[in-house]
Amino acid sequence: MLKGELKSARKFYCRALKIDPEYGECHGNLGLVYLQTGETEKALSHMVKAAHLRMDAAAPECRAGHGLREAGKPRQALEYLERAVRLQPDFTLALKNLQTAQRVAEAMAPGASDVPGPDVRGLVIATVNGEDVRREDVDREIAY
Repeated sequence: MLKGELKSARKFYCRALKIDPEYGECHGNLGLVYLQTGETEKALSHMVKAAHLRMDAAAPECRAGHGLREAGKPRQALEYLERAVRLQPDFTLALKNLQTAQRVAEAMAPGASDVPGPDVRGLVIATVNGEDVRREDVDREIAY
């Protein structure tokens, strides 16, 4: 989306939420807009709200998990992504996001903060781009 389109979308969704603050799909869409404009905390707030409002739907769970993973919080993302897969086992995007979040969470040292280092971020990008990332590569990157 272009910058002007994102601004228009944000205004539209904000107006819609003033009319119906419990509109889950609108919270999810606004969260995506905020994620695309780099406003991560606002994005996560709306994505998580959407997931809580629509506990029976896989898409909001997937969006919240994706937002948390993108924000460098893969361990928190797992809860939402696992729920999305339970709700809709054939949801390919949720499965892919779950696998990526699991790889990043496993690659992080136990007790470490949820923010991976730059080497792990590179592996996440490779995974998201469909490149084959082996466990040995993850271990080697973290060892340095």
